[in-house]
Amino acid sequence: MPNASTRAAVLVVDDESLVRMFAVDVLEDEGCEVLEAASASEALATLNRRPDIAFVFTDINMPGAMDGIDLAREIAKSKPGVQVVLTSGKQIPRADELPPESPFVAKPYTAAQLVALLHKMVEGRL
Repeated sequence: MPNASTRAAVLVVDDESLVRMFAVDVLEDEGCEVLEAASASEALATLNRRPDIAFVFTDINMPGAMDGIDLAREIAKSKPGVQVVLTSGKQIPRADELPPESPFVAKPYTAAQLVALLHKMVEGRL
């Protein structure tokens, strides 16, 4: 597939900088424009500045008033066209805890898993 992922920006949200850098590197290698945020509040500010963000890949466990699930719910409400994928190495949420159409991938994930997930999102199969 010839870099269909370059059509929109991706926002990676994780308070652990090394984990965030890994996801950013993988997505950039796929030709994506990738933005970063270390918290849900920072992610919301970035989403408000950048209407071209189509995908958000967020950790669930983050410091602050809002965790990744709260962030996904807020995005679903305020930016319904943005797809959100959640991840965590500390918990596996129940399906009823996740916003509709927000899949979950457990940490540690591989580069191949992240790329496959991106391609599914771009192709509209999630």
